[in-house]
Amino acid sequence: MNTESGFDYARLLTVCAGWPQEIVPATPASDAVLERVRQILHELQAAHYAENRAADLIPLLRQVLLRRASGGEPHWLRVPTLAGWPKRSDWEQHEFTVLSAGEGLQVQPRRPRLDWLAEQADLFDDAYAGVMSRRHDLVPADPFFQEATGLPTYTGHGQRAAVRALLQLPAGYTLIANLPTGSGKSLLAQLPPLLGGEGRLTLVVVPTVALALDQAQRMATLFARLRPYTELPPLAYYGGQDDEARLAIQRAIREGRQPVLFTSPESATGSLRAALEESAENHQLDHIVIDEAHLVIDWGNGFRPAFQLLPALVHECRIRCGEGALRVVLTSATLTASTIFTLRDLFGPRETVEVISCVHLRPEPRYAFQWVATAAEREERVLEALRAAPRPFILYVTRPDEAIDWGTHLRDAGLRRFGVFHGRTPSTERERLLRDWNANRLDGMVATSAFGLGVDKADVRTIIHATLPESLDRFYQEVGRSGRDGHASATLTLYIEADVKQASGMAIDRLITVENGYERWCLMIDNSERDERDGSVRWLDLAELPSHLKQESKGNKRWNMRTLTLMVRARLIELVALDRSKRTNVVADAPDTFDDTAWAAVRLLETGHRRQDVFEARLETARKAVHADCIDGFERMLAVAAGRLEIAQALVATYRVRQESVPISSCCGGCHTHWAEREQSVVYRPPVPTPLSVCASRTGSKPHRRQWPMVDSRTLYVNLGDDRDYGARILAALDILLTSVQPHVVAVDRALTQVDTNRIRTLLQRYRHLPVFLDTFTPTGMDLEGAENEVRILIWAQHETSNIPANIWTSPCMMQFLLIPSLLRDPAHPQRRLLDTTAHISVDDLLRQFTT
Repeated sequence: MNTESGFDYARLLTVCAGWPQEIVPATPASDAVLERVRQILHELQAAHYAENRAADLIPLLRQVLLRRASGGEPHWLRVPTLAGWPKRSDWEQHEFTVLSAGEGLQVQPRRPRLDWLAEQADLFDDAYAGVMSRRHDLVPADPFFQEATGLPTYTGHGQRAAVRALLQLPAGYTLIANLPTGSGKSLLAQLPPLLGGEGRLTLVVVPTVALALDQAQRMATLFARLRPYTELPPLAYYGGQDDEARLAIQRAIREGRQPVLFTSPESATGSLRAALEESAENHQLDHIVIDEAHLVIDWGNGFRPAFQLLPALVHECRIRCGEGALRVVLTSATLTASTIFTLRDLFGPRETVEVISCVHLRPEPRYAFQWVATAAEREERVLEALRAAPRPFILYVTRPDEAIDWGTHLRDAGLRRFGVFHGRTPSTERERLLRDWNANRLDGMVATSAFGLGVDKADVRTIIHATLPESLDRFYQEVGRSGRDGHASATLTLYIEADVKQASGMAIDRLITVENGYERWCLMIDNSERDERDGSVRWLDLAELPSHLKQESKGNKRWNMRTLTLMVRARLIELVALDRSKRTNVVADAPDTFDDTAWAAVRLLETGHRRQDVFEARLETARKAVHADCIDGFERMLAVAAGRLEIAQALVATYRVRQESVPISSCCGGCHTHWAEREQSVVYRPPVPTPLSVCASRTGSKPHRRQWPMVDSRTLYVNLGDDRDYGARILAALDILLTSVQPHVVAVDRALTQVDTNRIRTLLQRYRHLPVFLDTFTPTGMDLEGAENEVRILIWAQHETSNIPANIWTSPCMMQFLLIPSLLRDPAHPQRRLLDTTAHISVDDLLRQFTT
């Protein structure tokens, strides 16, 4: 009997061949798929299960064997036929070749085929083969970034542009960071506390408790690396946490000892609100980061109403901070034009909102769509697909009752290792499901759109929709739960005519008419009560009944809430608070759902809100905009599913925002149009992100300007000489300028020697407290745009052929220091040195001015 503790492929073969004498290790396997197999075998052996586990075990064993095959002939596996193990007929139903082998069987997987998908019958092959679809366009890290994070590279130019925008954003501004999945958006929350001083707080609002805990743990690890002797308070605040820990965090916020806090919108707008407002008033709260910011629009209108309260929280904290000190960061991977426009209004004013976007379509998903005639046929095909699909999988539906019904179907088919997650799932059950999901104790999840956002599981291989989503945006977010590790995933959508009607109804019917909205608003505001703490806030009873209703119901309350959320979009009101019972002093978390909400607190933004003509005009404009977006999203979804529109074209049209300079690179991992040529269609080139247009001001250079022979009001040439001490003079000038003028950027000529470039990089590492970005340029084509208020230092290589590009004069930078060799030629007079025709200062004079 082998009692070896590890569980790998070789141990799997041994256990299967020697069952039940060979012991299944209790130690988890390092490989996720093998760990799932180990768990089932361990349960079978430990409990002597008589229940047949074929539906759970066979797909996992196929996944192990096909992965080992690496595109070649799959291996054979010897298995027993004892209690709990699959029968011969089970293996054959799952498309295995089966041979008798003494008291057991020899089984070999065939690559599964879904014949009803025609040319896409091999939908799962790329996922089983582990095809790497994502490009890795790593960019060398700036010195301060590497010092703070320990990471040698950025994930790409998009992450670097977003980090630059974050750290150079003017006070009082909002940054919308639109970056693809897997690009490292979480660093936008981690860098401010890592680089900031004591007494500063970064609030990070995340969608789930699991994500808050995960991010808090990562943050603690980064702090331990940079500040090993610093004692930290808890970094996550969540429902279910013991009261002592929650009170300790509130005290730490008020006392300025909380560097960063990860929490939910319910806590941020509820029990934490008073402490956060006090922190803002004490000028300690300097960043609010909202992860998955599109949920402010999507979930704020239905599933999680507290998301709608975040703009009011930001607005109040900005007022209390004073002088526009608070910076706000909104991150997402899926922002439509309408969403960006609305976020600008909610977190503006619009002129103080910057958008950094570097989006490419996901290359990992393979897409298949099929209409089926009946629900029974769809059920049969979904179950067939699940028998063939690699794990883990998510089966998406639209309504909670559908999720419950599908859970029954899967259990009837013999599946046990899955959960059911929807909007009505209790919070404690949600937390348990998420723990089991992340620990690989579940191979699948039957879910509505309530599951997914903030769930960052990298190895999801299969997404099946047993419905038609009401919008292409929802569909893309849900298939985006797969392939986050860059490897291919398979997505399948099976829908019936009833699904089309349901999706169309959701797109059309969820908006209240302006006439009904006005009646509901008048009832609520006429019977409202003034908040005792803030006279500008009114508390509204969501149970108010319009004249055509006689009995209170959840539906009535939801329509009252929909009236308010549409009024928020119309900028008639600001939604300040939601509660189970009216209160004037926030002490508990905001409700999770509208069904738990009885009262809403609003602040009036339009004095004519009670006039019917004003109300209806404003609401109708907002209603038409939302309605047009809903119809457009539904029609694109239906056109893609029906094969009338290629999915990459539809997605580009959904997410490209021309007026915001938001490009999007197209690619397709494989669909009906591209199936035979998917190796070519999956290729993509990430777009170049539009840089920040305005930087935070740096004032270090202003006192010296009158002493310098400036070429113009913002450009100073510094003569570095032209001898063997050139590199040393660069470092001397750069060192003093870094201290004195605090540049945003240091850019070096790509022709500069590697030795000198490395020395510059080493010097910049000493300025971690002042993040300076290290760029490169070519003198024949300056590839630095520059931004308003930016201070930058440009360093030329020591050779005569270098040049000064003409577009340097059009830069909007506040100050430019050009460090040049004495032999650099005048571009207008190539026979003469630039220094013979241009005002300049020697490096020695520069150093003397700053040191005397």
